[in-house]
Amino acid sequence: MELSLFDKSVACFDDYHPNIFRSLHHPEFMFIRELQFLDLDEQCEIINQQVKDNPNFHPFRLRNVQLIHENHYAMEIRWEENEEIVTNLTLKKDSQYWRSMVSRIPKEDASKLKL
Repeated sequence: MELSLFDKSVACFDDYHPNIFRSLHHPEFMFIRELQFLDLDEQCEIINQQVKDNPNFHPFRLRNVQLIHENHYAMEIRWEENEEIVTNLTLKKDSQYWRSMVSRIPKEDASKLKL
């Protein structure tokens, strides 16, 4: 059975290698970040630098990331950071990260939300 994208992502940072990180992303990858877009090269550069600056960098374990939902089309993960609830929603293409965006909501506001 093939690992999920979430499991592959966690494993990628257990023994980080830039080429493995890149392989998890579709060539058309874009990260939507507030008012800017990052392409695959920019995203890889940022993560590679973070790992270079801190060899123990593991965003999934460091942030205690929780998998909320994953299927063949999308993945939703969530963590707490700086008094915010952070949600990352990823759309997949060919079982890779294709489009990814993040929502940050203050913890105090998130506690008032109802589904």
